[in-house]
Amino acid sequence: MREIPIHARRGSHGKKAGLGGAGWAFYTDVATAPDSIQVLGAYSFVGHWVTNNVTEYAAVLCALSDAKRLGIRSLTIHTDCGIIMNHMPAEYGGSYRTTSSVAQHLAQYRNAVLDMLAEFERGTVVFVKVKGHSNDLGNDEADKLAKFGSGVAFHASAASANLRYKDCAARTAHRLVPGSVTMSGAPANPAPLPADDNAPPRANPPPQGRAPPLPPPTATDMNTAWDFIASLVARHEEDDETDPFHLDLNPHSTPQRLPKGTSESYGRCLSLIHTALLTHANPERQALGLALYVLHPRLLFAPLPTGTGWYNNSATRVFRDRCQLFVAGRWQALFNAVPEAPTPPTDDPAPAPTGQDAIPQFDLALRNIRSGRLSAAYRTLISNGAASYGTDTLDKLDALTFIPMLDDPSALSAAERAAFDAFRLGPLCDEDDYLITQDTLAKLIETLPSGVSPGPTGLRNEHLKEAATTGLGAQAVEGIIQLLARGELGAPTNCGADYSTDSSLANPHLLDGSRLAALKKKAANAKLAAADDAAGRASDAHVPVRPLGMGGVERRLAGRALLTESKPNIVKLFLKHNQFAMAPDGATTVVRAISLAHSLHPDYVLFTNDSASAFQKKSRSAIERRLIRHFPRMVPFYKVYYNDPSNLYYGLEYKLSSSTGAIQGCPLGSFLYCLADLDILEKLQADFSDCLILAYVDDIYILGPPASAAAAFARLKVLKEDRGEACNVEKCKAFSFVATSLAHTAVQAVDPAVKRHSDGVTVLGIPHGSDLFIQSELSAIVDKTKLGLQELRKLAWYHRDDSMQCALLLLRYCAVPRFSHVLRALPPNTVGPVAFAHHDAIMNCLSDLLGPDDPLFCRDQTLAPMRDAIHQTAAAVAREQAALPLRLGGLGMVNPCSVSDAAFLGGWVSSLSLLYDDGGNPIHPSLPFNPMRSQDAAVMCLPQIAGVRAAWDWLVTDLVTDEVLFGEPALCKLLKVDGLRSLAKAPLKTQRIVSHEVAATAFARLQAPSSPLSQSDRVRLSSCAGYGAHAWLKAIPSIRLFFIGDAHPGDGGVGS
Repeated sequence: MREIPIHARRGSHGKKAGLGGAGWAFYTDVATAPDSIQVLGAYSFVGHWVTNNVTEYAAVLCALSDAKRLGIRSLTIHTDCGIIMNHMPAEYGGSYRTTSSVAQHLAQYRNAVLDMLAEFERGTVVFVKVKGHSNDLGNDEADKLAKFGSGVAFHASAASANLRYKDCAARTAHRLVPGSVTMSGAPANPAPLPADDNAPPRANPPPQGRAPPLPPPTATDMNTAWDFIASLVARHEEDDETDPFHLDLNPHSTPQRLPKGTSESYGRCLSLIHTALLTHANPERQALGLALYVLHPRLLFAPLPTGTGWYNNSATRVFRDRCQLFVAGRWQALFNAVPEAPTPPTDDPAPAPTGQDAIPQFDLALRNIRSGRLSAAYRTLISNGAASYGTDTLDKLDALTFIPMLDDPSALSAAERAAFDAFRLGPLCDEDDYLITQDTLAKLIETLPSGVSPGPTGLRNEHLKEAATTGLGAQAVEGIIQLLARGELGAPTNCGADYSTDSSLANPHLLDGSRLAALKKKAANAKLAAADDAAGRASDAHVPVRPLGMGGVERRLAGRALLTESKPNIVKLFLKHNQFAMAPDGATTVVRAISLAHSLHPDYVLFTNDSASAFQKKSRSAIERRLIRHFPRMVPFYKVYYNDPSNLYYGLEYKLSSSTGAIQGCPLGSFLYCLADLDILEKLQADFSDCLILAYVDDIYILGPPASAAAAFARLKVLKEDRGEACNVEKCKAFSFVATSLAHTAVQAVDPAVKRHSDGVTVLGIPHGSDLFIQSELSAIVDKTKLGLQELRKLAWYHRDDSMQCALLLLRYCAVPRFSHVLRALPPNTVGPVAFAHHDAIMNCLSDLLGPDDPLFCRDQTLAPMRDAIHQTAAAVAREQAALPLRLGGLGMVNPCSVSDAAFLGGWVSSLSLLYDDGGNPIHPSLPFNPMRSQDAAVMCLPQIAGVRAAWDWLVTDLVTDEVLFGEPALCKLLKVDGLRSLAKAPLKTQRIVSHEVAATAFARLQAPSSPLSQSDRVRLSSCAGYGAHAWLKAIPSIRLFFIGDAHPGDGGVGS
């Protein structure tokens, strides 16, 4: 046989990973030659999530394999891939040199090609570079084949008799499923290719003790399986009260993790689902694939028949068997094996535990800690908890769901509605179609938090996270999220249609449901609540609730990814309207701006606004108008969850509906609320330009001259009410430093329910007002911290092996930073006394946890005279060491007094970039010119400005070791600035950078010869600061291997 040219071609996904296919065509001569005859055309499906370079190599590998089987001894390979040409040695026509580099993930493919080339005689195979998409007949034919190959797994023709299956790249990382077709010009019935006796087996034999794999399902079997899924969808859509079946509501709890060693099996299940979801040409099959995705946690994670736990060999075998049945299409058998739904709880609360019985609050906190969710654990300890399950709570939740306004002033016009309803993204066929980059998605999957409550289906973060550690699982998870982000799953087929007249158009509501939880808020009627407590009645009748919707894990993941990709544009748009919700350190900036402007204009009046049920009442039309204008690529995803009323499941018995606003708990909730609120902010800022109007999510602050501020507040109230929202006037406040401003006629004319304050108000948790008011409010913050510390002491005494370890983790990572937001917002001289009280409370708690006799000498000062000076000195040094960070041999109980200057300076760095432009001009005339550059004496005396200058001076002059003066040059070099005037150019991590130096100085002082430490103690401290020496203090007791000791405070301290 004479020389045979081959045209190899890849799929169509560019540099980013995606759906890929390979195609190759054999010709008897150059494809454009008059006597050239096409011998064979072939295609191969490469993978759901592969790059173009992988598919290029796959085409070459398959072509070489076919050439070998056909007995071809000489061939020329035409390719348009420059990477392959660069990787091939010169003897094959390439340009590879020994100094060239090959990407690690492509090296295996290059080696596989070279191994196959070695089987041909030297000089008989040559690669030729051709230009792609240049009307080259052979290249165009291979390109068509590659595109067909990218969809071979999803077309009915893939099962026809003239398609063959083989493993053309067994030595590579991807298993190919190629098929061969005859192109025009080739014989109608080409001779079958000879079998490759040397090809490796398609699957490894089953290990001992495991059942052999099930035979692959036939087309009839799969059709029957899909018919069963269709019957469940029909049952779900009937919404029959006598048969309350919800496909998306799993009646059983699911395990927190996959059984050991089952990630591959579960990944294959997700891959099957992903394959069905990619059938764009068959919308019905795609819809059934979505139903299967929603149903699969119920089928795979159903309670084990043995009743044992999920993390043993028996559970592993059961789960693998279920996965095998799932891949084989035995969905009906799996469904029939799911036990009946458990009996729902009654309205009567369970009796309170006694003695050493379980305390649910502590057990929940410990579970969160073991999952690494320390903040959630601390919130569990200090929160009011969840309202008792029952009809009373259901009524409260129902009262917080609203119907759309009949005459919504934000309603879209007919043209706007038509444009919104018709907006679609095209099919996913090119790398430019990805809304989420692969790096962003992979990072978000890797950092999915553990222990988070699942959505209605029971699918958990851990399930997807573990599946993504396998090849097929990663492709499936990332592919499903990409489809969902584009709105290709779950959205109604004809948005805006009249579903009441055509049931075939109805949204099946498979993805938009949420599990509803009711969190208790502070009692609205304190007197009635106190009466219940005094009478011993555990009643929640007078306690309001906050609804929290927990959507599916795919909703949270896709929503977070979309926000991550769009965040720069979101922040830019929001800041244009003084909405600081998504800006870095936005809350601190709002506080600082109000403090600066009000200090400069003490006669101004500050109005604070509080909205009632803000998220639930927001007009969706207002959201849609802004969304289509500013972020149109997010519209399809929005439609999946908010185009129609969605289901809110409260337990297994009750179902509510969300038809207005955003759901609290949705990853897009705050973003959508702020987006819709831009209209209100825009109108207020245009009509009241002399007022400083700032917003942080649903909190709006108006500061200005009395008459203007009062008029702006009244206008805000009207704008809210016109849109069906409401200001909670009983929580709205007015404050001014000047009494005559509060007595102004316009201010007095405001709704009398608005409280007037002459001492101060709280702005986003930070007190603003007189010095006495600020100190009082800061003391209240410390008092709340002390209540939390008391719960930590109880947790440490709780009889669980890891309770002490968990209490210390919460103390270090949750209780200690409770004062950090105050340090960034208020000057060090203001927070100093209260910061000391906060640290004193922390050290008292630490001393209690370390032992019953106050080993740190923190509590009982009456015993001080009885303690000798040596022990007192040792305790003082121990307290100083405990305040060091872990990396320097301490316990991480950082003293807020020592880092207050660094924190305040870091807070200013964030605020300067948000409040001032590069020229130093402020966002509003009520603010002074950039105070870091100003020489105005009035500005220099403002508390915020004097505070930042004092912090800078302290760091310059007082931050010293025994040997080296820190000095302003060193501080400027550290922050990469020329001085305080250019502080805006400092890095956003200024607080961390400076705090590290503060801690290093404290460590050096303890190590200095003049310190009270002995030589042996200095050596001990150095050892504690060694690499990895503090690892045990950071250990999360996720498994028993990481439990540290079992001692309790009464037993003599922490075990070692």
